Amino acid sequence: MQGLEPGFARIEALARAARDLAAILATLPDLADLTVTETLRLAPGRAVFRAERAGVPVIVKQLSGPQRAAQVQAMAEELRNARAILAPTPHHVAGVIATAPAQGIICTEQAPGRRLDQVLTDLPRDEQLALLARAADWLAAFSAPRLKPGTFGAWYWVKQAAAVELAGLDPEGRALAGALQALLRRMAPDLTGRPVLRAATHGDFVDSNLNWHAGGLWAFDLGGAQWLPLAQTVAHFLLWRSMAEPFPAARRYGLPADLVTAFLGRGVLPVDQLPILRFLLGVAMLRRLPQTGRRPDRPDRAARLRAAIRGWLDASA
Repeated sequence: MQGLEPGFARIEALARAARDLAAILATLPDLADLTVTETLRLAPGRAVFRAERAGVPVIVKQLSGPQRAAQVQAMAEELRNARAILAPTPHHVAGVIATAPAQGIICTEQAPGRRLDQVLTDLPRDEQLALLARAADWLAAFSAPRLKPGTFGAWYWVKQAAAVELAGLDPEGRALAGALQALLRRMAPDLTGRPVLRAATHGDFVDSNLNWHAGGLWAFDLGGAQWLPLAQTVAHFLLWRSMAEPFPAARRYGLPADLVTAFLGRGVLPVDQLPILRFLLGVAMLRRLPQTGRRPDRPDRAARLRAAIRGWLDASA
């Protein structure tokens, strides 16, 4: 809004988004009884809100764009699939309540408990590692019924790495990116054609998308099913978590060794997939490098990522 300071403009945008959603919900029979209480996230193509139904908190996501109806339907289908998969296990997922695909709206349960990343900050290291191992158990249970063997296309990932926009990086960042790209190219011939396990897994499996409650993990924000190498999902989780932790001297694949060992020790990834994991960690690091540069408020994460990259380069050379 013109004339407002950036902070006030942001507050007004959040409030306006909540008002606009409330007006839409009032026209939808299955969702008219919701009361929007807070805008949690506002980003291009997506907004997330907290709402209440009869005093019970729920989450409402609103997508925009020409594919919003298909995206909402895919998200709802994946949540229902996840409920069925996890029903006989000690693991959980926040379920779907109602959808309005034409309006790009999906309403889900609010996962109970506290976010896992917040819980971890209050715990000693041995208890942190035990909970992170439980996250590996969740992923193993969720992916087990939908694993497909295939052959690994390493050059596809090399091309993805080459397409990462690096223009905003400082000289050190560009040097690290160049070293990552070069080493990925050298690793690709040996990995091309190797057996790979693909899985329909959580689209953004990280500790901040898991809640800990009453001795169990609840996942949320699944998105639609994404068929990817299971090693890629593991790499994404491990790298994200590593950027929240001070780096110890002992490292594995450039990451805290105790974290990697605790997670992989649950058997979520077969041993023959570890070379692919190492490779895809390099791809994940390269993709994350420009993103941390856009967060000057989090220099700790940027520094830890660069330390991880240097460790990965040393271990993979």
